[in-house]
Amino acid sequence: MKQNEQLLRHSFNVYSREQILSLLMSYMGAIVDGIVISRFLGDDAMAAFELVAPLTLIGSMLGLVFSTGLLAACSKCLGSGKVKEAESYFTVTIMAMIPVALIWALSVWLLAKPVVALLGASGESAYLAGEAAGYLRGLAPSLFLTIFIPMQNNIMFLEGKAKFCIISMVCQLSFNIAGDFYNALYLHWGLFGMGLSTSLSNAVGFGVMLFGKWVVKGGIRFSNKDLGFGKLITVLNTGVSSALDDFYLSVQTWLVNNVLLMVASGASVAAFGIINTLNNLFLPFILGVTVTD
Repeated sequence: MKQNEQLLRHSFNVYSREQILSLLMSYMGAIVDGIVISRFLGDDAMAAFELVAPLTLIGSMLGLVFSTGLLAACSKCLGSGKVKEAESYFTVTIMAMIPVALIWALSVWLLAKPVVALLGASGESAYLAGEAAGYLRGLAPSLFLTIFIPMQNNIMFLEGKAKFCIISMVCQLSFNIAGDFYNALYLHWGLFGMGLSTSLSNAVGFGVMLFGKWVVKGGIRFSNKDLGFGKLITVLNTGVSSALDDFYLSVQTWLVNNVLLMVASGASVAAFGIINTLNNLFLPFILGVTVTD
């Protein structure tokens, strides 16, 4: 019994460290974006960047719903030796995620201007609308991938392919840093360039994950057997509760942004955005332990 407890504790510590490191590398992209925008693009750009934050949090929430629910379902199946059932959960979830991600990304691209007006870039703050809408358009492809990356990350950790997740995040962060500075110092495309840099870096990171999943043999694959709507309901029932914190944070950020715009100025929103950038340093530690549990 004592030996089993030690093995369980060791597995928990290793898995949680890998999850925290992976999430920290992922959040470093947002941290770098905030630093580069505040340092090189100015207060108005930082305020516009912060206005869009609730929408990016909603995207993270959608990804968390699917990824957490699927992780719980697959873990249960694999623990019982039911690999084929885990594969059917994986397939059903992917089939549901594709239309959701497409609708989400296309809606943000096509409705960028009215969306940023709802987020607060209207009236006296309408001067923030151009940069905020530009950022959303550059970010739209990334919003599609953001829903898939957490799911793929969790599944690969479950399959024992954590090293590819870490390599993916390192590549993603490197491309993001290079793209941010190239845009800020040479291209001068404003927040559109920053959003595009994030989209390109996420595409690189996701590509590395796919390479690791399909090249290394073994693990959870697509299946054409036992694909039922009930499996999707199971995934969503588990995942929704885990994403409530992101939803609350999204609403809270939207409210604070709009209150600051009413009683102060865009500079206050920019300052709040810098604080949120620092907060991203702590989230990976909380989420890493939560996902491991």
